[in-house]
Amino acid sequence: MDEYTLKTKQWLEERYSQGVAEKRFKAHRPIYGFGVEPSERNHTNRMAIALSILRVLNKTEGRTLMDLGGGEGYIAALARDLLGYESMMVELPQAACDRARELFALPAESQDIHNLPYADNSVDVLVLSEVLEHLRDPFVALREAWRVTKSSLVITTQEAYPWNWERLSRHNLRNPNADHAELNHFHPDDFVALFGENVRFLNPSLIIPMQDETRISEEEAKRLVPELAAEIPFNPGSFGIMVVVDKMENQRPPRISDEELIEGLFSSRVSLPNEDRSSEVPSYNWPQLKQSTRDSDDPFSPMSDSWSQDQREHVLRVQRMFSSSDSLSFLPGFVATGLTLLASILRFALAPGSPVMKLRWAAGNFTMDRFRKLLGD
Repeated sequence: MDEYTLKTKQWLEERYSQGVAEKRFKAHRPIYGFGVEPSERNHTNRMAIALSILRVLNKTEGRTLMDLGGGEGYIAALARDLLGYESMMVELPQAACDRARELFALPAESQDIHNLPYADNSVDVLVLSEVLEHLRDPFVALREAWRVTKSSLVITTQEAYPWNWERLSRHNLRNPNADHAELNHFHPDDFVALFGENVRFLNPSLIIPMQDETRISEEEAKRLVPELAAEIPFNPGSFGIMVVVDKMENQRPPRISDEELIEGLFSSRVSLPNEDRSSEVPSYNWPQLKQSTRDSDDPFSPMSDSWSQDQREHVLRVQRMFSSSDSLSFLPGFVATGLTLLASILRFALAPGSPVMKLRWAAGNFTMDRFRKLLGD
């Protein structure tokens, strides 16, 4: 394990141990219900992303599901409880795996996503939600995810942008020395280069008219979250991107209605004080282990076996940018800041919705800190 990943693992071990002794674990996602602490803020956005993922899973054929980097297990548990998947979770820190078992009775293993031990095509559906931006080498991690999944790969990241110049400007302003840093910033062309044309770019959550849990009630959130999770393509008004990669044709009729999905999302709650459910973990058969190490010198094989030269050059160029600890020399900091501001203005103007609605939303949200955060800064 490289130095950065080891440092991240140590930080996450501490993060996923917060509040455990008091049986009030501080959750990453809104596992206790909308607006209920102790959990990190921005419940509306987190629930919109979860609903977007669940909507895709609801119409995807498959029995087994693995959530890579699934935190305490929120999305994997929802997929199991609402849609009937045999869900399992893989995380870097052992503490997160312990929380998944204790809080959700989920099978969970601690593994490095850059080198998964599982056999090719051994899990029907894989989910990576808000993970790639934190990784040392996200393209190698995606190789592993693509290799292990049999059917579909569902990815979300808030660090994805509609214009490459916006991606470059935000990447130039990153802080690679921060704990659990957001190292990587993406553009849709990256995923086309990796996976070819069998990708769908969807909206995970709209920026406008987002309101966080301190400003609206749960009943208002029940109306707002489905609006934010609108089933539309990725666009300048999207807060991040959802990428769906289909290795085979696997669409199916919905397992449950959208109304049942929304109701299930909002009614799912972990008890406080926390109860230990690890004795309830089902005895799923974990995926078969891979039989040997890769026999290719190509770090992206077998995902890269069908790449064109243009695809390979794109991937290698972006990988070099990700791996550099320095700012982009051709883009001074003041220029990157100006471009980021310009991108925020353009995304506001081009976001779905009427001008009147967007201006009303802006008037109610305009503190610089809140406005920049909601615009993805």
